[in-house]
Amino acid sequence: MPAQIGSTSVFLNCPFDPSYKNIFTAIVFCVLDAGFIPRCALERDDSTEIRVNKICEIIAQCQYGIHDISYVQLDPRAGLPRFNMPLELGIFLGCKRFGGEEHSGKRSLILDAEQYRYQKFISDIAGQDIHSHDAMPEQAIHRVRDWLRTESGQNIPGGVEIGTRYARFQEDLPRICEQLKLPPDGLAYADFVYCAKYWLELYPSRWLPPGCFPPLASGTGVPEVGAPPTAKAHARMSIVDWLCVVRMRGLEPPRSCPH
Repeated sequence: MPAQIGSTSVFLNCPFDPSYKNIFTAIVFCVLDAGFIPRCALERDDSTEIRVNKICEIIAQCQYGIHDISYVQLDPRAGLPRFNMPLELGIFLGCKRFGGEEHSGKRSLILDAEQYRYQKFISDIAGQDIHSHDAMPEQAIHRVRDWLRTESGQNIPGGVEIGTRYARFQEDLPRICEQLKLPPDGLAYADFVYCAKYWLELYPSRWLPPGCFPPLASGTGVPEVGAPPTAKAHARMSIVDWLCVVRMRGLEPPRSCPH
């Protein structure tokens, strides 16, 4: 059965090394804030599944792909570079080229730390537009936002706005993790995505009036993403916690607070 291609699904082909974490999380947040769905190998952890088959399946389901080829350092233990990102870029390009009409509309953003450095280690992609993020999360957000705006035609807030919102989310993340009883410094990918979606429900790009506070998931102490508000759900959050979240961004609470 052919894979269903998600028109808002974005395949993230990025390093999972701790040194790259700040850029990776910024890209994930930007994709979510722009209204798209980030997809990557970290979303599934089935030991019975062959990794490259999982990657091929995710690629087949994505209209867009972000490929960061900046991690070219030698592995300190093996003394060799890691080639996962160039391999997955090749699979994505091959899917677009040989996957028939169904996959011919795939779009890619290729990122590196420096504008023309790629010519020294992967010259076969010369002639394609490679964008530099200068190893800075803020630059990565700008590059991803501008590319998604251009390729999708969707109206997306500017890179400065998304960058500001990402900084605010980072400030609020420890509080969210405390509510969820998660370690803020060791979040699994699925947990980070959940926390980002939760924050974006509270503070969407087009801000909803205070009072449109999502209800709490049963037993979690935090709002459930995507669910309609109910008085019963509000009652499960203490007034102190609720006011803390409302005032976290300097907002005034609505006149009728939940109690």
